[in-house]
Amino acid sequence: MIRFKSTFEKTLKPLFMKNNLLIAIAVLFCLTAATYGLVSTGSPATIADIGCPDEGKEKAGSKTLSAEKKEFNKRKNKSAAEPTEKPTVLSYAQLQNGREKVDDKGNWKEGTYVELKDVYLIDYKEQKGESCNCYQADSDKTKADIHLNIGDSLSFADKNNDYYMVVEITPSYKALHKNVMDSLKLLKNQKVTIRGYLFYDSEHERNSINYCKTCTNTNVWRKSCWEIHPITYIGKSK
Repeated sequence: MIRFKSTFEKTLKPLFMKNNLLIAIAVLFCLTAATYGLVSTGSPATIADIGCPDEGKEKAGSKTLSAEKKEFNKRKNKSAAEPTEKPTVLSYAQLQNGREKVDDKGNWKEGTYVELKDVYLIDYKEQKGESCNCYQADSDKTKADIHLNIGDSLSFADKNNDYYMVVEITPSYKALHKNVMDSLKLLKNQKVTIRGYLFYDSEHERNSINYCKTCTNTNVWRKSCWEIHPITYIGKSK
């Protein structure tokens, strides 16, 4: 309450005194949004908004994408606008299945809209260009996915990074939420709620505990290939 009171006195009170009620409300909204995340009410943004087709595109001079890869990219590039459907609530334990090797590929249905509550945002990092964003992220990070490492305990921030769950913010989400990087800074190491679509990232089976064949600390950095990708919401758990 002390911090909020200070913010109010320094930022909002003078505005109210000048009868600038609308400006004060707008400032308060921005402060709340930066802390708890936003649910966009804008029009659905897609990867096409950055000049890249849903199926993605390979680098110039490389082989064209296979039909399978195009469909794979289309699932990654689903709109990050919040749908009207009610999400299926899942727990971290359900999605991760403990710490032993588990054949979990058939456990869930891709595209299921889910909600994950009370997990910790341990870390996040913008990625390099990929075919799904037409490699535009190599020169413009605003067009890159953001990998979010999620854990059920802050102890994951120490040495247990191979048990992370990965969820991803896509360019579609960034287009809808301009304050995304500021929000993530505030949410790091906090309990968060995440909503989005289940996606099985088969390209990273070699990097997962569940399917790695040569399992070392250098190549394994996740428990499962199941992700929430794209996410449609991330905010501080209430």
